[in-house]
Amino acid sequence: MLKGIIHHGLLILVSIISLMLLYSSMLKLVGLQGMEESFLVWGYSKTFMIIVGVIELTLSVLIFARQTRKIGLTGLIFLMIGALFTHISNDEFSEIYTALFLIIIGTCSFVLIFLQDTSREVS
Repeated sequence: MLKGIIHHGLLILVSIISLMLLYSSMLKLVGLQGMEESFLVWGYSKTFMIIVGVIELTLSVLIFARQTRKIGLTGLIFLMIGALFTHISNDEFSEIYTALFLIIIGTCSFVLIFLQDTSREVS
């Protein structure tokens, strides 16, 4: 029963993370909601915005695929640390919550992966 809870919990977290990254990447790649202006205000170029969007899209797929999940989650945590740095250095403290949320559920996903691997070894 615990295996099922761990498996489904991980699937839910991975789905949330993947969908949030997919949405965020589309905002950057399609250029909606003034994203380009935000990047320019932060001192980044439009090219950098597109690179971040492609990285987010790639991470979304990596995290959802079981074989590459750990790599994708590691990339997510580093990317969100960069997002935290950007928002904090620009005094946008109200904007840090999404990055913090993704770091927390990314870390929780790592814990569930560890528990899932451990439960397989016991069986």
